[in-house]
Amino acid sequence: MKQSFIKLFAWVAVLTSLASVLLLTVFLLPVMPSLSIDGPSWISISPAWLINVLLITAFGLQHSIMARPWFKALICMALPEAMERSVYVLASGVVLGVLPFLWQPMPAVIWRVDGAVGQLFIYALFAVGVVLTLAAV
Repeated sequence: MKQSFIKLFAWVAVLTSLASVLLLTVFLLPVMPSLSIDGPSWISISPAWLINVLLITAFGLQHSIMARPWFKALICMALPEAMERSVYVLASGVVLGVLPFLWQPMPAVIWRVDGAVGQLFIYALFAVGVVLTLAAV
C-alpha cells in the first residue's frame, strides 16, 4: 500500500478517536440537553439497562480483543503492519462514538455528589481523565 494512504488512514483514525472522546465528554457533562446522559434517547430501545450494558460491553470487548497479539497478527496478515495501530484506534473511535447516540436514559439516579467540594473533585478527576485519554489518542 502507498505510504500516503497509510498516513491518511492514520489521520482519519486519530481524528475519529479525538471526535469520539470529545463527543463522549459533551455527553457526560450537563452542557447539551439534547445530547446528554440524562437527556432523552435518540433511538428508544428497551430494556434500557440491557442496551447500556451491551454498549459498554461492546467497547470493552473491542478494546480487549483487538489488543491481543493474535488479533494484531490477524490484522497484519491483511494489512501492512504500519496500519495495525490505526485500525485499532479507528475501531475504538467508532465504537465509542456510537455510544452516546444509542445510550438509553435510566429512570433512577445511581449516584450523586451534592456538596460543592465533592463536585469540584469529581469534575477535576473527570478533566484529568479526558486529558489523559486525549493524550493517549
